[in-house]
Amino acid sequence: MTRSLRRERQCRGMRLNCINPADAHRALRLISQSPESPAKMSFTITRKLEQLPSYSMLCKLAGQNHICVTGNEHAGSFSSRGVEGNYKFGEDCIRVTFGGRGVTGEFSCESGRAAVTITDKPFWLPEVFLKQKITEWLDTLDNKLAGQGST
Repeated sequence: MTRSLRRERQCRGMRLNCINPADAHRALRLISQSPESPAKMSFTITRKLEQLPSYSMLCKLAGQNHICVTGNEHAGSFSSRGVEGNYKFGEDCIRVTFGGRGVTGEFSCESGRAAVTITDKPFWLPEVFLKQKITEWLDTLDNKLAGQGST
């Protein structure tokens, strides 16, 4: 019996010390190239907003949600529970970049339309779960803005 055949029979018991380093490297390379890999993953969710939020409206909502905002009505940064980012207000748009807990992305708001683009996420975080949470957040934002605008 050859040495490789003996090794193959021993490894059928799934002992960790029998893993061939070349096979382990190949498996890691496949994982890093999978569709769930952060380098290859990106998606955008859009929603219609009834109104473009003002800086003061967003600061009020940020305070209600324990988000620390540093800056002014033109540009600044924010942070909250493991997430941080930067924002910039244009004449008729808002642009935000954010990151935290392995997720990075962008938020934009212009012409009655809000969009969240996720550019990076951990491979173990299900895309369906992330999309559901973003959709819920956009719906909540729209409802709060509609409530703020009517008061």
